Amino acid sequence: MSNINLVSFLDAACRTIIGEVDSETATTLVVKNPVVVNIVQQMGPNGQPNGQMALQLLPVYFKEFQGEKKNPALFDYPKSQITPVRFDGGFDFRLYAQYEHIFNPAGAVATPKAESAPVLKLFEE
Repeated sequence: MSNINLVSFLDAACRTIIGEVDSETATTLVVKNPVVVNIVQQMGPNGQPNGQMALQLLPVYFKEFQGEKKNPALFDYPKSQITPVRFDGGFDFRLYAQYEHIFNPAGAVATPKAESAPVLKLFEE
């Protein structure tokens, strides 16, 4: 399990956002390095959909836009414009791993450019 305190909510555009809680007031939730959850259909080796769905995490703000790439991107979300997602048990360990891989790649092993970031399979049998 990770030491990161992740939170999930729907933003004003009804996107599912996951990010690390930086701070919180009565009216604002400050989230460090938020990501948008994107669900995509996986393709089989023949290029056709294989019936499996996959979860991708896409940064809300890309580090490439920042001058100092080590600093986190902080977003202030007004609590009146978000809907918190609450559930017991915390996030799946693979989601933590994918999130950490995006923002803390120092421990990650370099992979060839043809490979993509790890994808979580949904509804595994």
